[in-house]
Amino acid sequence: MPVSTRPRRRRDYVPPGKTNVATAASLPARRDVPSRRGAFTLTMVALTGFGVALLAALWILSQALSAGEVGVATELRATADRIDAHASAMADHGERLLAVATAGTGIDRALWMSEAQHMISDADSLRTLATRLRVMAVTLGERPEQSTNASASVLSARAAALRADAVAATEHGRMMTEHAALMLAVARQPGSTVSVADAELMSADAGRIIEAGQGALQVADSLEVLADQLRGMFRR
Repeated sequence: MPVSTRPRRRRDYVPPGKTNVATAASLPARRDVPSRRGAFTLTMVALTGFGVALLAALWILSQALSAGEVGVATELRATADRIDAHASAMADHGERLLAVATAGTGIDRALWMSEAQHMISDADSLRTLATRLRVMAVTLGERPEQSTNASASVLSARAAALRADAVAATEHGRMMTEHAALMLAVARQPGSTVSVADAELMSADAGRIIEAGQGALQVADSLEVLADQLRGMFRR
């Protein structure tokens, strides 16, 4: 009998393309290959952590930037304080000029009394403007954009009203500058009731009115810029 030279196959030998049903079920699962579900979970956790860190960084940055800025209420009160200081100086000058004119005997006595009363009236107008600014500071607060009561339309309306007052004060100050020059010429005339030094107070006070108006105008511009920023936030 011829002897086969082919090697004997092992009992657990499985030809290519076949499956040994007896041993397939007992094969352990590989632990070195991560499942898709686990990879997705890890990715979401990483993205969530990154998002939280990014939001925290943006919040810290916004707080740092806000800390270096002057709040709206602070700006309004500071402007009101400067206007009040101008008003106090003007009132003092008006009272001084009125006392001099009242005690005088010159032919221009009545004219200077009227001018003094005008100065006092202008001082009262500036005080009224300062009061409006302080009321506005209480209403708007330091950060109107964070208040539900201060919308873009509200800020624009406040800015428009303040700008009207500011323009009126500035124009009146310029008119008073020209008027003060005329009254200074009157004071240089012989027999004038008031001195040139007293008359020069009118010119200085006219400059104070202009400065007060310009300060209020700057605040109005700031409010309008803030209103535009709020509009831009809602367009996004």
